[in-house]
Amino acid sequence: MELSKTSSALGGRFRNFVGAWQPFTGAGLAAFSTASEARLLMFQAVFAVFAALTVVWGLRTAWFPVIDQAVAALPARPAEIRMRELRWPDTNATLLAAAPHLALVIDPAASGEVGQNGDVQIEAQAHTLRFRGVLGQYTILYPAEWVMPLDRTGATAAWGAWRLPVLTLSGLATGAVVFLSWWLLAVLYTPLVVLTAWAAGRTLTPGGATKLARAALLGASLLMDFFLILYAQYWISLPGLAAGFVVHLVAGWVWLGWGTFSLPPKVHSTDAPNPFDAAPSTSRSTPVKTRNPFGS
Repeated sequence: MELSKTSSALGGRFRNFVGAWQPFTGAGLAAFSTASEARLLMFQAVFAVFAALTVVWGLRTAWFPVIDQAVAALPARPAEIRMRELRWPDTNATLLAAAPHLALVIDPAASGEVGQNGDVQIEAQAHTLRFRGVLGQYTILYPAEWVMPLDRTGATAAWGAWRLPVLTLSGLATGAVVFLSWWLLAVLYTPLVVLTAWAAGRTLTPGGATKLARAALLGASLLMDFFLILYAQYWISLPGLAAGFVVHLVAGWVWLGWGTFSLPPKVHSTDAPNPFDAAPSTSRSTPVKTRNPFGS
């Protein structure tokens, strides 16, 4: 019992000395409710960078090899997309490359002969680009300014030039989306956190509730990164990734509740004396009888 009290006291002194430093326990999350904005932003930046790196690594691992195979399978004859039109040597549907996560198809006649070959299938048709997946399909017209070489030599050069920019833009977009989602969810969660803290008798301001929500989402994002890694390594399928997304949302709520109930309880001050209560008078004192030295 004494050892437990000692370790708890040492843990409290450590937290007071270093401040908020880890968002994985209730006490650690509670510390972020009073942390500085600069400290919380620093932690968010670290976790956002990790999420961006995970997405970049996933693209290099799961999608880029499929694109490399598709480029190598392109014909040597002239072929391209220009002026919103696919210029291809024949009209037959061709599966250029496929993997469980991505498939690339040329289908000038929109015949659909090759079927669905990946979680996401991108099909170049006569005038449109079609995206097919388990959630349905989406079709867009080729932009008028597009000039995309589809012969092997031209596509190899173009893909070599665009590989690094695609990774860079994907990483930057991931970081921005993650930051924005943290802010939006934190603002959405704030009223509920304030109400829960009030009902539980915990000390928490609205600003502290927003910080606590932002910190609780950090661990959840790390969990989502883990599911992305599993998906990129083909250890789980797309339904497993969707389940992981739900799990990471629920985990964020659990961490948020844990942090809320780990906040210090409100300190109730003692009641002040009622100024209207009768107070004993100190203006008059009871005279003290002294002995008469001349008495008998």
